[in-house]
Amino acid sequence: MLMHRNGGTITALTHVAHGTYGGVASWFFIGNVEWQDGSKSENREIYPNHICGEPEEVNPLMAKLNQYLEDAGTWHDAKHKRDGRIYHWTPKAKQGRQAL
Repeated sequence: MLMHRNGGTITALTHVAHGTYGGVASWFFIGNVEWQDGSKSENREIYPNHICGEPEEVNPLMAKLNQYLEDAGTWHDAKHKRDGRIYHWTPKAKQGRQAL
Protein backbone atom coordinates (compact mmCIF):
# COMPACT_ATOMS: atom_id res chain seq x y z
CA MET A 1 0.00 0.00 0.00
CA LEU A 2 1.37 3.39 -0.99
CA MET A 3 1.06 6.15 1.57
CA HIS A 4 1.33 9.93 1.29
CA ARG A 5 3.83 11.40 3.74
CA ASN A 6 1.28 14.01 4.84
CA GLY A 7 -1.12 11.38 6.17
CA GLY A 8 -3.12 9.62 3.53
CA THR A 9 -3.40 6.53 1.37
CA ILE A 10 -2.57 6.84 -2.31
CA THR A 11 -5.41 5.01 -4.03
CA ALA A 12 -4.33 5.56 -7.65
CA LEU A 13 -1.40 6.89 -9.65
CA THR A 14 -2.38 7.52 -13.25
CA HIS A 15 0.34 9.69 -14.81
CA VAL A 16 3.87 10.96 -14.47
CA ALA A 17 4.21 14.61 -15.45
CA HIS A 18 6.21 17.82 -15.25
CA GLY A 19 5.55 21.53 -15.28
CA THR A 20 7.80 24.59 -15.29
CA TYR A 21 7.84 27.80 -13.33
CA GLY A 22 10.33 30.51 -14.14
CA GLY A 23 12.34 28.19 -16.34
CA VAL A 24 12.79 25.46 -13.72
CA ALA A 25 10.83 22.21 -13.93
CA SER A 26 9.13 20.18 -11.24
CA TRP A 27 8.20 16.57 -11.82
CA PHE A 28 5.48 14.62 -10.11
CA PHE A 29 2.88 11.89 -10.35
CA ILE A 30 -0.85 12.53 -10.83
CA GLY A 31 -3.12 10.46 -8.64
CA ASN A 32 -5.77 10.16 -5.97
CA VAL A 33 -5.35 10.31 -2.19
CA GLU A 34 -7.71 9.41 0.66
CA TRP A 35 -6.67 11.54 3.62
CA GLN A 36 -6.77 10.48 7.27
CA ASP A 37 -9.64 12.92 7.94
CA GLY A 38 -11.81 11.09 5.38
CA SER A 39 -11.52 13.68 2.60
CA LYS A 40 -10.34 12.75 -0.88
CA SER A 41 -8.19 14.45 -3.52
CA GLU A 42 -8.44 13.40 -7.16
CA ASN A 43 -5.96 14.09 -9.97
CA ARG A 44 -3.59 15.64 -7.46
CA GLU A 45 0.10 16.36 -8.03
CA ILE A 46 2.03 13.92 -5.84
CA TYR A 47 5.74 14.61 -5.61
CA PRO A 48 8.10 11.63 -5.52
CA ASN A 49 9.38 12.47 -2.03
CA HIS A 50 5.79 12.35 -0.72
CA ILE A 51 5.36 8.67 -1.63
CA CYS A 52 6.02 6.13 1.10
CA GLY A 53 5.83 2.37 0.83
CA GLU A 54 7.75 -0.84 0.52
CA PRO A 55 10.62 -0.86 -1.99
CA GLU A 56 8.84 -3.40 -4.22
CA GLU A 57 6.00 -0.86 -4.64
CA VAL A 58 8.01 2.37 -4.82
CA ASN A 59 11.01 1.31 -6.93
CA PRO A 60 9.02 0.49 -10.11
CA LEU A 61 7.32 3.91 -9.89
CA MET A 62 10.65 5.68 -9.60
CA ALA A 63 11.97 3.69 -12.57
CA LYS A 64 8.99 4.92 -14.64
CA LEU A 65 9.65 8.48 -13.46
CA ASN A 66 13.31 8.15 -14.42
CA GLN A 67 12.41 6.85 -17.89
CA TYR A 68 9.93 9.71 -18.35
CA LEU A 69 12.60 12.25 -17.42
CA GLU A 70 15.06 10.66 -19.85
CA ASP A 71 12.47 10.86 -22.65
CA ALA A 72 11.09 14.33 -21.84
CA GLY A 73 14.24 16.31 -21.13
CA THR A 74 17.99 16.55 -20.79
CA TRP A 75 20.19 16.01 -17.74
CA HIS A 76 23.21 18.32 -17.45
CA ASP A 77 25.65 19.87 -14.99
CA ALA A 78 24.16 22.27 -12.47
CA LYS A 79 22.83 25.56 -13.79
CA HIS A 80 21.85 28.51 -11.64
CA LYS A 81 18.93 30.92 -11.86
CA ARG A 82 19.30 34.53 -10.75
CA ASP A 83 16.97 33.84 -7.83
CA GLY A 84 19.37 31.20 -6.50
CA ARG A 85 17.61 28.05 -7.67
CA ILE A 86 19.80 25.29 -9.06
CA TYR A 87 18.62 22.76 -11.62
CA HIS A 88 20.07 19.70 -13.36
CA TRP A 89 17.30 18.80 -15.82
CA THR A 90 15.81 20.85 -18.65
CA PRO A 91 12.53 19.69 -20.24
CA LYS A 92 11.94 19.65 -24.00
CA ALA A 93 8.50 21.25 -23.42
CA LYS A 94 7.13 23.50 -20.65
CA GLN A 95 4.61 20.85 -19.61
CA GLY A 96 4.19 17.16 -20.22
CA ARG A 97 2.28 14.12 -19.04
CA GLN A 98 2.43 10.40 -19.73
CA ALA A 99 0.10 7.66 -18.56
CA LEU A 100 1.61 5.06 -16.24
